[in-house]
Amino acid sequence: MGGKHTPDELGLYRLCTIKEIADKAQVGVATVHRVLKAKAVRADSRNAVKMAIIELNSTAIRRASLEFIEAG
Repeated sequence: MGGKHTPDELGLYRLCTIKEIADKAQVGVATVHRVLKAKAVRADSRNAVKMAIIELNSTAIRRASLEFIEAG
């Protein structure tokens, strides 16, 4: 039976959203979008967005890795 499961139940974790990135980097959503599309953005804003992505996603990736190791 193909029941519905949440990503957490399946051991999958979502990565961050553009809004979460913008909040963490203290920039607007449009700035995050421009960075992701490799458009012209000030260097300090681009770096803030990249650091926010790394910080926000590393938590989900680390949690998934630990689950994988514990399950193995």
